Parts: sequence; C-alpha cells; structure tokens
Amino acid sequence: MNPTDPELLANILHAYRQGRITAAEAARELVDRLPKGFAIQVTPSIRPIFSELHRLQTGQPEPPFELDPRRHDNGNLNILDGAEEGLWKTVVEQKLEAEPVVLGCFFYTATEDAAHRIGRWLQTEGYAVRIKTPVEADADDWFVSADTSSEPISRERLTTWLGSMRIVPLQGEASIGGYTLSGG
Repeated sequence: MNPTDPELLANILHAYRQGRITAAEAARELVDRLPKGFAIQVTPSIRPIFSELHRLQTGQPEPPFELDPRRHDNGNLNILDGAEEGLWKTVVEQKLEAEPVVLGCFFYTATEDAAHRIGRWLQTEGYAVRIKTPVEADADDWFVSADTSSEPISRERLTTWLGSMRIVPLQGEASIGGYTLSGG
C-alpha cells in the first residue's frame, strides 16, 4: 500500500475518532507516511493528532491553536469568481439543461447569532436551511447549509442564484464555504 494512500489516512483518522487508538498512536502511524507539505483540513476532532505529529517531527510542542479573528473579513466571496462558468460547464457536460436541480451553499459563521441571522435571511429567500453547532459540524465555526427547491436549471436561474450568494448578509462574521449543484 502506498504510504500516503488517502484510504490509509482515512482509516487512521477513523480509528482515532472511534477511540480504537490514541492521538499519539495515530501520530506515530502518520509521522513517516505524510509527505512534507501535505495539506489536510484539520478539524477540532483530529487536531490532537496533528499536535502530536508536530511534536514528533520537531521535538517541540505545537503552539496553542488560535482562530484568526479576521477569518471572515472578506466573506470568502472570491470563491464565487468563475463559478457560473464552471457550474454551467457541468450542467452542459452532464446534460442537465432544463432538468430539475438543487442548488446548495454553505457558510461558516463566528457566532450563533450570525448563523441564525444568515439562516433567517436564506429562509426568506426560499432556501431550506440547516444550522449546526461547531461540535455537530466538527468545525471551529457554526455551519449553515441551504438548498433551493428542485427546479429546472437554466443559465438565468444559475446567474440569479449566484448573485444572491453575493448579497447574503455576512457582515464580517461569516464566510461562504462552498456551493453545490445536484440532480433533484
């Protein structure tokens, strides 16, 4: 098995999350397997593994983790740049023109109040909204996801939907995390 095989990494992380191995054991499994510069989103539930991995690799304790207080300043709206062209290409390639699809989006918010404010705004725009606490989402922030109803896709609908993503009231307390298009 390739030592950097994503399945191997997933199995180690899964064993840790299930309590079958400790953070130290997981870190020892990973120390020689992860190449330099390997990137992975380190969520709160696996942060202890990567703290231990840092200690094994450097001999030093990892500095305390601190959230960037400015992480939501720009709302991550640049994620929408080029989205229309990319999504429409997917629609055409998958032959979804005029087929019913669900358009989805998700946001990370610094506070519960921001999560509910954004959730209410999305609901008034007709979205089905789900809000998760940071613990439920295994994230550092609150998680808000929203889906449109299943309706036939058109370039106009896609353009309107992406425009609405740019006016969600993020107010420096939230960021768009991503978007989805799925057959509905």
